[in-house]
Amino acid sequence: MSATENKSADNKNIPEREIDLLELVSILYSAKKLILIGVLAFALIGLTISFVMPQKWRSQAVIVPAGTMQWQEMQQALVTLQVLDIDTGVTRSSIFKRFIQKFQSRSLLEDFLSSSPRIKTKLNKMNMQPDELHRALVTIAENMTSAGSNQAKAGAENSSYGR
Repeated sequence: MSATENKSADNKNIPEREIDLLELVSILYSAKKLILIGVLAFALIGLTISFVMPQKWRSQAVIVPAGTMQWQEMQQALVTLQVLDIDTGVTRSSIFKRFIQKFQSRSLLEDFLSSSPRIKTKLNKMNMQPDELHRALVTIAENMTSAGSNQAKAGAENSSYGR
């Protein structure tokens, strides 16, 4: 037996692994209704779930002290005051600490929420009494939290390492 005869004998034992693309397209074309029904069914299920599920958002922001470019205008005003011999005692870190104190103030947060047009319209649609409205604002304010960068890092480290 020659080498070419051996190869042809070996090829007869191996099944063909060719894909007939025309046959595959014709199968998909004949099942087009079933495919379309499946796609539409899952799209409707997804749409229904998106409308039924409650909407919840979570937002996270990192507040950092003012940079050199941001601090420049304030520095010019402070220099003008120093020329007039007025000591303000204002530093970059003191302004940042004061901002964080104001940012974490519950009463200022409640005032902000009560003046927010979006929250006003949502709560007014519920036809609440003034005391109920105040309680709702307090509840919303309690759900909003803020943490310093050191607290956030410590919380992340504790939660990632577990016990």
